[in-house]
Amino acid sequence: MACMDLEMANEFRNLLDRDDLPEMIMEYDTTFNLGNYYVSWITFRFTEFMETEYSPMPTIGLACLIHLKKLQSSHEYFWNMVKEEIPEIASSKKLLICTDQEAAIVNAIERYVFPNIPRARCHIHAWKDQKMKLRSLGISSRSELAKYRSHFYELLHQKSYIEYCAVFRSFQRNSMNTEFATYFEKHIHPDMNSMGIWSLERYNVNYLLLTNRSESFNALLKRRFVKTRAYAEDEMILGSYEIVRRQLLRIKRARFGLGENWLLRRHLQHLYKLTDNTELGNIAICEEMDSIHIEEGKETEMVKYTICKMIS
Repeated sequence: MACMDLEMANEFRNLLDRDDLPEMIMEYDTTFNLGNYYVSWITFRFTEFMETEYSPMPTIGLACLIHLKKLQSSHEYFWNMVKEEIPEIASSKKLLICTDQEAAIVNAIERYVFPNIPRARCHIHAWKDQKMKLRSLGISSRSELAKYRSHFYELLHQKSYIEYCAVFRSFQRNSMNTEFATYFEKHIHPDMNSMGIWSLERYNVNYLLLTNRSESFNALLKRRFVKTRAYAEDEMILGSYEIVRRQLLRIKRARFGLGENWLLRRHLQHLYKLTDNTELGNIAICEEMDSIHIEEGKETEMVKYTICKMIS
């Protein structure tokens, strides 16, 4: 089952390929403990707001997939639904998709749905893959793993791809297990130029990407769905609808500086001035109406979602 709030889709569409905003990042991650199924969310950075140490750019939920098995066909179906609703993604020149290295996800996105959109690999998942390989080679002591982890993150924090290559060759010659060095060159090195900090400046990002930066979004899921594996699909849909509608209200409030810590970019602030009480009243009405609809849980309000059949 695939769900997307069409108003949020329109907000996303309005951020694409803007010359006055940083390039966009979408993230795709799967959570396992909400029900007897998987829930995969597409989230995105809302680039109208600034990225600061104390006020990070918000991560917003765009669409979710409820699926029983982790199949490539399920991810293809879902991403094709997103493509149908937001066809502008396919031709975007200022978009990056961050995922883990799960073959079903990578193949669905890169080969069949958005072959022309660059993809970055989550560094946490990349390190987990390396740690598994090291242990298979008998390198499992805490100090040895810490050394390899330190090397990996030192490589990621180089200032350029050229500097990364030079440091990698040094590690390869002097401190890497030969078999692991071969593994790294084949399975990790090809993704380093999209994972490294040097490659992320164009997205107004000065830290490494991870799919669970949607962790800030996953935290919303965990607060909404507090019981482990206890929710039916209809409860998941309604709860997800609630989260996305709340985020839409937060966006509207933050644009006008009303009680949110998301900081609107300076050059956009003149567009959202409360010159009278009209806009404030509109926000209050939207908030009240959404609260009523969410509390009542009416199926009729779910027309704002694109609801598709359950995928096995």
